Amino acid sequence: RHYNNCRLWTFKKGCYVSFRPETVTAYQGMLFSIYGAYDDTHYSDEDLMFRLYESMAKCFETVRKEEYETIAERIPHLLSWLCAICNRKKIDLAEAVWHKYPNVCPYGLEVSGCICITRELVYAPSLAELLRFRNDRSHIPGRFKEFQEMFARIYGPVNKVKSIVAVLCHLAEEIGEVGEAYRLGNKEGMREEIADVFAWLCGVATRLGAHLEAVAWDAYPGVCNTCREKICICPPPRAMSIGPLRSPR
Repeated sequence: RHYNNCRLWTFKKGCYVSFRPETVTAYQGMLFSIYGAYDDTHYSDEDLMFRLYESMAKCFETVRKEEYETIAERIPHLLSWLCAICNRKKIDLAEAVWHKYPNVCPYGLEVSGCICITRELVYAPSLAELLRFRNDRSHIPGRFKEFQEMFARIYGPVNKVKSIVAVLCHLAEEIGEVGEAYRLGNKEGMREEIADVFAWLCGVATRLGAHLEAVAWDAYPGVCNTCREKICICPPPRAMSIGPLRSPR
């Protein structure tokens, strides 16, 4: 079934896909097809949040061990759990990102070279100004590459001078804010913070010289990265080994 141009919620749990997704929405739907039924059976909402935190902690473990070359391998697992949360909460990741970042920085409306993080006073555009960009969907990204290029254009100059540790810390900060919005029952806040997490995932990938689309597919090539089945049949999480051979997903 061709699905790259389908709406996200046309995907069904247990209906596997047979080729590489071309868009962020299609990739999210592919993960839903693989893991939707398994996650609904074995993970509460809080469990999904904890798994996202664990994946972030694994990134910092690689930093502590100075294994910087393996950070890119951790990114897809963060993305996987982020998509799992989005699927649970019926949030279309690509739409959430565009709503927050409609081809510009939402804080200063810069199209490129934004340095708002260095300004003491942050300009807050009006809703009407944001809607002008948000409603112009002629430049909306679809593929991971297009989103990554958009964020590199907007924030690249600032991110280039930051250390990879600083970029990871900012990513962790945003993941914490997703958890805070969840704890407060603020779905709209969750959607905005999820968009920030994705933006910083793109920033980490760019800072590492990695292509998010490529590493995401390498980690999840249309099958579960543990049982290698198109519809996950892994044992319950608590029955799985917690040793070094255990897959991050």
